[in-house]
Amino acid sequence: MRGSTLFCMSAVAKGVSSYCPERGVSFPVSNDLPHQRYLLNVTVGTPPQPFSLIIDTASADFLLPLPNSTGCAPEACPPGSYDPADSQSSRALGTPYNAIFGVVPSPETTAEGAYFSDSVEVGGLSIPNMTVATANFPPALFDAGIWGIIGLGSPFQESLYNYPKSPVFGKASGLVPTLWEQLYLEGYSPRRLFSVWLNQQSAAAGTIEFGGIDDTKYYGDLKSVPLNLNPQGNWTSWNISLTSVAYSDGEGRGESWTEEGCNASVILDTAAPNMYLPSFLYESVAKITGAQPRGEFSYVPCTVRNSSETLRLGFGEESSGPQISVPFGEIVYPFGLPANIGEVRDDVGAELCYLGVNASANSEILLLGASFIRSAYVVFDVEGLQVQMAQAKYD
Repeated sequence: MRGSTLFCMSAVAKGVSSYCPERGVSFPVSNDLPHQRYLLNVTVGTPPQPFSLIIDTASADFLLPLPNSTGCAPEACPPGSYDPADSQSSRALGTPYNAIFGVVPSPETTAEGAYFSDSVEVGGLSIPNMTVATANFPPALFDAGIWGIIGLGSPFQESLYNYPKSPVFGKASGLVPTLWEQLYLEGYSPRRLFSVWLNQQSAAAGTIEFGGIDDTKYYGDLKSVPLNLNPQGNWTSWNISLTSVAYSDGEGRGESWTEEGCNASVILDTAAPNMYLPSFLYESVAKITGAQPRGEFSYVPCTVRNSSETLRLGFGEESSGPQISVPFGEIVYPFGLPANIGEVRDDVGAELCYLGVNASANSEILLLGASFIRSAYVVFDVEGLQVQMAQAKYD
């Protein structure tokens, strides 16, 4: 019934919130807060193998772990794994896969494998020939909760384009469709755009909508900021200009932390749990919140979670660009999380809570992850080469 205007359904039990050809398709994304990730349920292969995969706007491959991944060997991989030999519909493409993850890439976060074509189903909607990468997931990725990824970034972020051993290395003509492109090509999505609403930190789920915009999930009007393109004029990531950061104490008093003319390129990354900011901005946040470094992370008194203080981030033109307020309660995680670190206390035994803001260890890579995106309704507009944002409206 693809393409039929009569097929407008609500089927949450199948993982689909709604589907109308002229509107697009909306899926629930579950909030796995202990592992700091947002997951979309899919099945892959014939017979179908179920997976819950991280939605990732900073990569572009549909990536699954191999059964013998070193990150979970000798045990079975806890979220399941993908063996092309177990699928009657899989087809080897003869192309290697190689990608390095993390703000500071290293061999420890490298995944290597190969590309296949196979059937994929998302919320009851079928994609018969999706290009799927399958790779060895090393311990560092599993420990970080990365157990499979749906890349929603630019095709120029695919391993096919970036890996020198790929037969189409550096050639735009060799890029394969991402999920947002496949849903468009299959007729499920009327436009090459998707909208992300993560909902508040304590919520069990948010939504991702392909092809449409839900105006019940934000306040005011959506405002646009253009994507920053590379010197060749190509869109290579969801990179936009952060032009202001201000602090408010929740009672009308505040201060700006950036000077006029500030322009920092930041990447919107749904798979990153934190904001990774320039050092001077992180230091301002740390001073206000009383952050205490613990190794590579920072912790604050858990009372900060109940604060009425906010950060206000502005993008693009000051007069017309989006302005998003981020409550401190959305950037500080509950005591004992994330799960791979556990409980942290100060020298006298008082509880400390994980701060979702870090100084970027790589000054060339600044990210706004879930600790920011939860406060915004974000439209990732491929056709318009722009991002649209408004203040998120929580359930």
